[in-house]
Amino acid sequence: MYLGVVALLALAAGLGAPVEPAARSGFVIAQVCVAILVVADLATLAGGHRPPEPVTHIGYALAAPAIPLLVVGPRRETPAPLPLITLVMAVTAVVVVRLGQTWA
Repeated sequence: MYLGVVALLALAAGLGAPVEPAARSGFVIAQVCVAILVVADLATLAGGHRPPEPVTHIGYALAAPAIPLLVVGPRRETPAPLPLITLVMAVTAVVVVRLGQTWA
């Protein structure tokens, strides 16, 4: 849900709404939240719980934090364009939802 809100904030900022600082801050917070989610998920796996399709699950767990880092990158000299942040957050939201669905 939060990832969708950040995507909408970035979209609104890209369209001219004065919310760019909130979108950029939200993006950073979203990256931290996704990293925490993945660490907790991997700890669950290490604890012995197994999803029905472990390879798919681990793929989603690795992709969730990697997508924002690969696309936007932590070492960019210029800020990421807002449309790119919108796309990255939307894709990351889908990956996080799929990650949760692989436990079912």
